[in-house]
Amino acid sequence: MKVFSVLYFVSVATADWTCDDCARASKGLAIFSVNPEAIQAMVDVLTAEVCPSSDDPTICLEEMPRFWEEIARIVFPEHWKHICDDLEECEPPSKTAVPNCPECAARVNAITNALTLDYVIKAYVEMCQDSPSVCENLYPENVDDCKSAIADLLPIALPLLAAQPRDWMDTFCQGWGCTPWDFTTISPLNN
Repeated sequence: MKVFSVLYFVSVATADWTCDDCARASKGLAIFSVNPEAIQAMVDVLTAEVCPSSDDPTICLEEMPRFWEEIARIVFPEHWKHICDDLEECEPPSKTAVPNCPECAARVNAITNALTLDYVIKAYVEMCQDSPSVCENLYPENVDDCKSAIADLLPIALPLLAAQPRDWMDTFCQGWGCTPWDFTTISPLNN
């Protein structure tokens, strides 16, 4: 089931991304977004922005790291699977190069922006509430409260995280091996 509308991605400037490009980007983004440093960076934003206005800031500060880690491990690998939902069907790989850096950044930007869409947030709330790895495992004595916390947190957290600086995209795209682009000549850079 595709979570994201094809129309959302119409404005994304892309070259011919292959199924292989999409699969590698999806896997790479999933790994990149759930590494300990990325999760800690998200927790830092959430504890600074969400916890002060929560019902119990002390508990929020104490619980956010493990709570968010479980949520992130569900949401982000699933989210990045949809990086190429705008492609009707995959073309057989016709090239071995990775898309250029602006194409990579545009596609990653578009899928990151999707974290702010109400229907996407709702899908992730339901997915996290239904996953036993969050509430049943972390809070077996308070499953209902945990599910309520997910319903309260994700509509705030996902848009908040999507609104953060996106300098990580260049790191991801360059680490993935995108081709740098020279905008003065509108062509790939020759290293």
